[in-house]
This record gives sequence, C-alpha cells and structure tokens, in this order.
Amino acid sequence: MVSASRQQRARLPKEEAERLAEDDARQAEASRDGSELVDELDDLLDEIDALLEEQSVLTNFRQKGGE
Repeated sequence: MVSASRQQRARLPKEEAERLAEDDARQAEASRDGSELVDELDDLLDEIDALLEEQSVLTNFRQKGGE
C-alpha cells in the first residue's frame, strides 16, 4: 500500500522535487548549526558557573573591616 504523500511526491515535477530537496538540506544544516550553537553556549555557561563559584569561595575568605 502506497501512502498518499508518496503518491503526491511522485507527481512533482523534477524542478520542484529538487527545490524541496534543497530546502530540506538547508533546514537540516540550520538545525545542526543550531545544536552546535547550543553546545557552545552550554560550555560558556559552565565556564561562567565555575568562575562564579570560585569567586564566591574567594569572597568568603576576604577579611572584613574590623576582623
């Protein structure tokens, strides 16, 4: 049994099919770029968290006035 979408694709002109394939490729590339960006942002946030934790520890050891 052939699905309706497969039958519809079979009727597409070659140029339209190529355009759709190019659109799909662009969307896949954008999705991959987006996931790479998310990974880079996660790494940056991890670095910021580490620095803030380090700064917090140093602030606790800072001598306050009168001590």
